[in-house]
Amino acid sequence: MTVEQRVKAPALGLLIFGALSVLMQLVGFVMQMFGKGFMQQFIDSASQSGQTLPSVFTGFGVGIQVGQGLINLALSAFVCWGAVQMMKLRSHGLAQSVSVLPMIPCCVGICCVIGLPIGIWSLVVLNRPDVRSAFQANAAN
Repeated sequence: MTVEQRVKAPALGLLIFGALSVLMQLVGFVMQMFGKGFMQQFIDSASQSGQTLPSVFTGFGVGIQVGQGLINLALSAFVCWGAVQMMKLRSHGLAQSVSVLPMIPCCVGICCVIGLPIGIWSLVVLNRPDVRSAFQANAAN
């Protein structure tokens, strides 16, 4: 099996993971726009139980949710871009970085239970001596 074939499978896994994360973030934004986001559900459940929440808290909570969504969207897109670079055997450090991101809980968006095995698999492949030398040889060209 060639180095390109060895790297392609985990890179494709990272690409699919990143693309699903981007999609989930976009769905989250649409839900937020129509008042169906997590924070809105929290506000609705509080009002049904007779509790009132200060408007500052509700606006702040929605702002945090949107901000976190934007960060997750950017990181998910970064994982997709890095996975494509990994397939092309460019930048070993970048490939390692985008392999670690899906393993961090709440970092890239969708469940880290999916990202953990993909990230570990990718790091194991990237740390093979022949794969490292292929990245170095490609960087020299």
